[in-house]
Amino acid sequence: MAPCCDVGMHVTVVGGGLTGALAALYLASRGYVVDVYEARADPRHAAPAAAASPSALRDAALRKAADASRRSINLALSTRGLRALGRVGLAERALEMAVPMHGRVIHDKRGKLRLQPYGAAAHEVLYSVSRVGMNIMLLDELEQRRNVRLHFGCKCVALREDGSATFEKAAGGVVEVEAGRLLGCDGAFSAVRALMGRVTRLSVSLEYIDSGYKELAMPAGKDGKHAMPPHGLHIWSSGELMLIALPNNDGSFTCTLFGPFRTLESVRTAEEVLRFFETHFPDAVGLMPDLTSDYINNPIGALSTVRCSPWNFNQMLLLGDAAHGVVPFYGQGMNCGFEDCIELDDALEATGHDWAAALPIFAAERKQATDALADLALDNYIEMRDKTVDRLFLLKCRVHAVLHALLGSSYWQPSLHTAVSFTTMPYHVARSVCERQDRILARAALVGAGLVASAALWVARRPSLR
Repeated sequence: MAPCCDVGMHVTVVGGGLTGALAALYLASRGYVVDVYEARADPRHAAPAAAASPSALRDAALRKAADASRRSINLALSTRGLRALGRVGLAERALEMAVPMHGRVIHDKRGKLRLQPYGAAAHEVLYSVSRVGMNIMLLDELEQRRNVRLHFGCKCVALREDGSATFEKAAGGVVEVEAGRLLGCDGAFSAVRALMGRVTRLSVSLEYIDSGYKELAMPAGKDGKHAMPPHGLHIWSSGELMLIALPNNDGSFTCTLFGPFRTLESVRTAEEVLRFFETHFPDAVGLMPDLTSDYINNPIGALSTVRCSPWNFNQMLLLGDAAHGVVPFYGQGMNCGFEDCIELDDALEATGHDWAAALPIFAAERKQATDALADLALDNYIEMRDKTVDRLFLLKCRVHAVLHALLGSSYWQPSLHTAVSFTTMPYHVARSVCERQDRILARAALVGAGLVASAALWVARRPSLR
């Protein structure tokens, strides 16, 4: 990426997580002077000083940072995210820390495993990556840029119409930022979004679903290898419950249990935890030595969808979860935030870096895509939990795959999952294309059923030969 803006143009980025760090990197690559303010501590300094080696320091930092936030340390990196990282030269580095996942590994109650590949093509693979590891990679890259300054432990507490802002420092004191361009990339519970709502008419909806989640761990085996086949996303489904496991490159899996709050809250003692898992996920129990302590000590997390409008006001803009938080069931939260960065960069390029012109265009076009993703992510919870073992659904998937093989991607997508995860068509376009395909199949099925019924009626009515 070549610098193309006037030297010295300044941008304040609030939030140094995944989207904020990548957005800052894009802007820095275009020549902007960027200040990044993050409310939390620097995750790269989370390791204890007595750690034995550089790799141990990094692993300890990852564990401590993940424990502090109680958020999944795994994310699924797909085509959209890789494209965004590739534009700033980081795709290969991201893949070096990733574990490829070729499909869903479905567990039944008898412990039998069945692989459902994500796609027919070799490149149709998801990559399990560490949330904190990705963040550290981006922060390390930012720190190499002379036109970027990182400020940790700085919480945004005031925001004015001209883009000037006030930050409280964890160590005491405040930082005043002058008027100018500002990106709010500070997550689903965005302080910037709340403060923008005080200076403009900002509509926000935060919708929780009835299910919550528990984070659990499956360590590496005694030989340091994965306890299950590593190159897949493991899924156990049991009624309203779903357990998933994503592989880490240290031989462990990070597991997440999803279920109704009332169910998760009703399991309280070690005996109840074991009985619960032996009933619903029996083959996982022996692979999780810390299951009871993890379950009892880890909180139940809530899952929500964030929608807001408008995303922009004057020279301020919301990005990532601050603008469009989604539930995690499509594995697109990080990828969507990264794609925000590439779309914003394109909008700025198209308008000659005229922020007043670029921001409304970007926000209007991007919002319809992210609204579609929010709906798709909610729908995919049902697919992952219930339909991965549904024979009619699996038959429909096979029909789509056959039609794709016959017609090619230009005329037929093999699945909605493929269109979302392995193409860069806007989310709302992917949904529209696949809904049209489903309508075609439904009409074909009706015609076929009609022909079969007509044939059966004709056979029944024709005179018998004697």
